Amino acid sequence: LPIPPEWTAPTIETMKPIMIYRPLVVRPEWRGSGIRNADPDHYAELVAMVRDSFFVVSIADLEPNREWVVGPQLIADASYNHGELSFESMAALVAKAALMFTSNGFPAILGPAVGVPTISVQGGFEPAAWLADGAKYSPYLGIDTLVPCVCGAAHCDRPCTKKLDMPRARAAVAEFVGKLGISTATETRPMGEIFIPAANLPEPIGGAPQPRSMSRVRVGHPSLLNQRRPPVRA
Repeated sequence: LPIPPEWTAPTIETMKPIMIYRPLVVRPEWRGSGIRNADPDHYAELVAMVRDSFFVVSIADLEPNREWVVGPQLIADASYNHGELSFESMAALVAKAALMFTSNGFPAILGPAVGVPTISVQGGFEPAAWLADGAKYSPYLGIDTLVPCVCGAAHCDRPCTKKLDMPRARAAVAEFVGKLGISTATETRPMGEIFIPAANLPEPIGGAPQPRSMSRVRVGHPSLLNQRRPPVRA
């Protein structure tokens, strides 16, 4: 996806490489948004590995009762979480990044399309291979669950596990970022300094169905915020 000169990105002043971060969100009108999300605690653990090596920009389109974050909420360096960016500005911003960190979906397509290395942590709905074509444009790491889901259907009511082989996932993230020439942070920080606790889920409006996964996935388990992440070396 070429970025025309008239597509302007917000100005970001930093000496660190930029990482675009997509928080886990759900929308009530499409159950698939919750089904495809990664396990919130596993997602938080993996992004915590690399968070301090980047200037982190969070992008979402949050609106009460229409789109909200689930799981621990990353404390980003800059946030455009309320739809401030047009697609053109968002694409231009992503193109300036050194890494896209997401849980499947549209960012896993946009990152490689504009030549940005992308990490996609899977949940349900679809395996990482379904979005791996972008690897021809930029490095792509898809982290599948222990039992990858291939239903591809928002109406599916089969419980799917979102659990990851975490030792393998952590090693894959460290290796991927290391190959980009970026060292992951070696110091430890409490998870509570990197995230704020999960917010209470709002009730969906207009009688829309609650996304299936919300009743099946541990959302921001309190014990996670008191843990210290182990040292990580690329």
